[in-house]
Amino acid sequence: MEDLIKKLTEFRRELHRNPELSGKEENTAQRILKFLGDVKPSELYINIGGHGLILVFDSGNPGKTILIRGDIDALPIDESQNLPYSSITHGVSHKCGHDGHTTILAGLALRLNEEPLKNGKAILLFQPAEETGAGAEAMLNDWPENIKPDLVFALHNIPGKPLHSIIIKNDWFASASQGMIVNLKGVSAHAGEPEMGINPAFAIARIVEFIKELQLKKYQKATIIHMKVGEIAFGTSPGEGVIMLTLRAGNNKDMDSLTTQVKNEILAITESESIKTEISFTEVFPATRSHKTANAAIADVAEKQGLKIITGDEPFNWSEDFGHFTMRYPGAMFGLGAGEDCPNLHNPDYNFPDELTKTGILIFEEIVRGMV
Repeated sequence: MEDLIKKLTEFRRELHRNPELSGKEENTAQRILKFLGDVKPSELYINIGGHGLILVFDSGNPGKTILIRGDIDALPIDESQNLPYSSITHGVSHKCGHDGHTTILAGLALRLNEEPLKNGKAILLFQPAEETGAGAEAMLNDWPENIKPDLVFALHNIPGKPLHSIIIKNDWFASASQGMIVNLKGVSAHAGEPEMGINPAFAIARIVEFIKELQLKKYQKATIIHMKVGEIAFGTSPGEGVIMLTLRAGNNKDMDSLTTQVKNEILAITESESIKTEISFTEVFPATRSHKTANAAIADVAEKQGLKIITGDEPFNWSEDFGHFTMRYPGAMFGLGAGEDCPNLHNPDYNFPDELTKTGILIFEEIVRGMV
């Protein structure tokens, strides 16, 4: 196993050195295929939902079909560390640990190739564009008809939690979130005659005040992330504006109610100000659900391996597009502790701990072999 881990560490650092943004992971996918060149899956699918890869390991015998997902994209963040394998792409780096998630999945592929399953199937899915919320849905829209998993699993490394600990959430693992874009159109006028126009700034001011005073349920958040009115032209009263929000909730039902509440109030405000309004949504992440059967399988494996298990009811505030999979298939995501002193996700100082590679492989492998 140690020779395998050394090989995988080198691969992880190669990925770290060569990150690619969401939707642009063509070279990353090719690196994965090259690394797995000696692996002979029963079926191989490429370019699924963009640059996604699916490897099927079929025992040929009856049993369950278990899907394991790893994400492959990086973030638009500069690498602040001077590592021997620092990113060579300016402004892009693996600051969420997807290089580590990909490496764990690649290690699982090597193990399943070395020691084939006796029953059932394992589906290994290398997914693009997780960070934008587009990748999972794109893959599912491009899904091979003959792939029908019984359960789906994924992990995410969690800084601030004890190294190698397993974090399990009851019911909901990660929150739902989406970007709301509100375009406002009034009528421009001369700055000396603003009463001849309709300036959207006043509607935006009222929307800001509404968001500030919004009464939210537990695990709900509404965050203003951008706004703009007109251009820098001191002779003009602007006629156009935009305000953008991120809406967040711990489950999909509360997300629906929050979205309706915010949308209706914004439309009421803009109508009273005689502003034409267009509302659109982007980067839509459904909440990631953890089903009891899947959580029990994770806990059973973690206990057998003597790992610390941390459970809780409160979902993480951040979102994961694995929620698209758990909406279609039963399954669960779990956290893998990255250490109390590990910098936070999306922090320029973050770097995936290579010690987690072996732990991740062993957990996934035991889940697959124990459930098929």
